[in-house]
Amino acid sequence: MLVAREEYSYEDYEYEIERIKLRELQKNKLKKRKAKLKFRIKLAGILCLAAMGAFVLCQYVNICEQQNQIAKLQTQIKNCSADNEKLQVEIAKGNNLDAVQQKAGKIYGMQVPDPSQIVYISLKGILKNKK
Repeated sequence: MLVAREEYSYEDYEYEIERIKLRELQKNKLKKRKAKLKFRIKLAGILCLAAMGAFVLCQYVNICEQQNQIAKLQTQIKNCSADNEKLQVEIAKGNNLDAVQQKAGKIYGMQVPDPSQIVYISLKGILKNKK
């Protein structure tokens, strides 16, 4: 059995054309939105990578500065150790009683006291009263 086709009017045809154009416009808008979104995602990724690179670079700069400070401190420690050794040698030389007496006489003008200049004090009574 044959079925008759529906008849389309000119208005129906125009409506179909408008619907098709509207769909195409919507598809184009959707494609543009997706393209913008992809671009923004790529841009955000690039910016994140740049920020991480800058952070790593700053950390390397900090490490280099700290290494320089460590090197300076180590040289100061070496200098202080050398000075300390020199002072210990001087102290060892100064423990000699004859050297101390000679130095006191020559540099400071000191001399050994005469027996008449020596005064003795008894502390026995003072110590008993304090107890």
